[in-house]
Amino acid sequence: MALFTERKVIGILSNVTDMFFSGVSIVVTVLLMVGVGMLLSRLGWFTPQVNDLLAKLVTHVALPCMTFSQLLTNYHRAELLASLPSLGMGLISILLLYGLAFLLSRLLRIPQGRRGVFRTTFTFGNTIFMGLPIATALFGEQALPAALMYYLANTSLFWFVGVSDIQADSGAGRGKPFSLSTLKRLLTPPLITFVLCIVLILLEVPTLPPLMKAAGYVGNLVTPLAMFFIGGMLYNMLRQGLRWERGYGAFILARFVLSPGLILAVMCLLGGLNPLWRGAFLVQASMPCQSSCAIVAHSYRADSEYSAGGITITTLLSMLTIPLFAALSTVL
Repeated sequence: MALFTERKVIGILSNVTDMFFSGVSIVVTVLLMVGVGMLLSRLGWFTPQVNDLLAKLVTHVALPCMTFSQLLTNYHRAELLASLPSLGMGLISILLLYGLAFLLSRLLRIPQGRRGVFRTTFTFGNTIFMGLPIATALFGEQALPAALMYYLANTSLFWFVGVSDIQADSGAGRGKPFSLSTLKRLLTPPLITFVLCIVLILLEVPTLPPLMKAAGYVGNLVTPLAMFFIGGMLYNMLRQGLRWERGYGAFILARFVLSPGLILAVMCLLGGLNPLWRGAFLVQASMPCQSSCAIVAHSYRADSEYSAGGITITTLLSMLTIPLFAALSTVL
């Protein structure tokens, strides 16, 4: 019995170590690709217009193709029906985090015209440009459905709750969270593709092999293009200079302690997820602040520089935390 226990402990430690070094390897890979994006920005190749193009290529072309290819290849009707309730876990954990953000915005005495930006940057993670590529790199393409499910929860709440909060900072009021314009923003190509794939899987519609191959080839562009975009974003933010502001410590606490802690608590309480899904959810929940927060804040004339600073700091720190969460995912 003692020998069996000792072997089990050694096996767990070996898995943790392997996943930790896998995380380190992924961080090095990510840094190299991000470095290319920063270098090309430094050389003037990646202008703001090119960075916008990269973002559109990822969200409007590559990611929908990746979603279409991987979901229809790896998922069947019975498996899909069993996984849909997991969406609620992501929604619950993110709403709880938003509640904490609401309280902290008052406790930390965040200025009235910055509170919406603070709460949104605090709550929502970079689940698309970093979370999806890193989760699939760590756990394989079979983790894509889980990563997409958390992304769906994160993105839907961002547009329904976060954007209206940023609008309040700009003096435009809380807006109309369920207006037609907000619905159009929510229905992004990745989400539309995700819903379409669910329908096709549920109806068990057959797919054409050439179409699947083409989608797979284009989908492979997601990771490098996303990392180039992050590199360009970081270069521009670092070039403008960083100044520590009240609330930045809360952003670090939220993204690397509270958000993963809440999703772990929700998963433990509700149960029903296999280790692969738990690991993918944990990685998604531990991503840095969402880059769209600064973009939306800028478009509404809110304090985008404040959000950009939090995004930069947490993105840089995530290079240290990714291996740790990768290792933690093995013992879930």
